[in-house]
Amino acid sequence: MTAGSFGDGFQFSVEGRTRENAADDPRARFRSVSPGFFAALGIPLMAGRDFTDADRNGAERVVIISVSVAQQLFPGQDPLNRHLMWTDGVMRFIGITTEPRRIVGVVADVDDSGSIRGRR
Repeated sequence: MTAGSFGDGFQFSVEGRTRENAADDPRARFRSVSPGFFAALGIPLMAGRDFTDADRNGAERVVIISVSVAQQLFPGQDPLNRHLMWTDGVMRFIGITTEPRRIVGVVADVDDSGSIRGRR
């Protein structure tokens, strides 16, 4: 999960964060990836673990977040084993569950927008 945009991304909340108004929930993009994705692209795992083959439908829901999201939401704290919940109404529309997901890893920030700047 990375800070960024699907437009402005999808709204989410994390356990332990006080919410005054759901409309103020932070936003982030999400990607569905398989085990080994980060290693294959050379994206360093900063804390925790990568996805495994055991992380499938029917198993505990887990998520890996970017280091910038971890620093923003858990300054000076360990984000591992905390829970994140998608709160954006679009999630149910596109078939993504809003059940809590345990944070199992933190990866370096990546610009995966697909834009290549400075090349012709």
